[in-house]
Amino acid sequence: KPKAPWEKDSLHRLRVIAEDSLGNRSEEERLVFFAEQPEGGTVSLRDDGTVLVDGKPIFPIGLHRVKKCPANGFSFETAAKQVAEAGFNFVHTYEQWKSPEHTAEYLGAMERHGLMVYSETDDSHRTNDGATLIDHIRALRGRKSVLAVKIGDDTYDFFTPDVVRRNHFFVKALDRNRLTSQADAMGPSYADRYAPYA
Repeated sequence: KPKAPWEKDSLHRLRVIAEDSLGNRSEEERLVFFAEQPEGGTVSLRDDGTVLVDGKPIFPIGLHRVKKCPANGFSFETAAKQVAEAGFNFVHTYEQWKSPEHTAEYLGAMERHGLMVYSETDDSHRTNDGATLIDHIRALRGRKSVLAVKIGDDTYDFFTPDVVRRNHFFVKALDRNRLTSQADAMGPSYADRYAPYA
């Protein structure tokens, strides 16, 4: 039986603008995505902050910037094997999104070695319209190894709190099975600037 039009993989971007009688204006942008949500690999947070994957606790212990390099013979497969054998269960890279083939190779290698991925676009600190983020999340759908998606890097320098909030809703519309996170520099002089994001 063919799918009804609303059942197909269909993405709609909505912007609602409202203004009251005093001229106070509010604007909100959301995605509506008509597609079946992927099964399995659901990541959530327990009330105490523990990360759960399909309801089971996981304590992510990982490495930053896992990529092809001389130490792994320029192989994601070897890199994933080395990381897993060293006792890690979680990886991050800035190198993930050079091409669809590169992305598939990276994610496939990490999945085969049981590694969870902290994912981000290669321009997560430059894309304010959300277009690259939307393409990024569509490519991740159904990947059980993706633990979290970074929706802003060096956030204060590049994104307003409203953009970070919007990016969170964009991710959740496309794949509600993922956590979202953002990163910024911290320290005594940064506390005031970070408060609006918290």
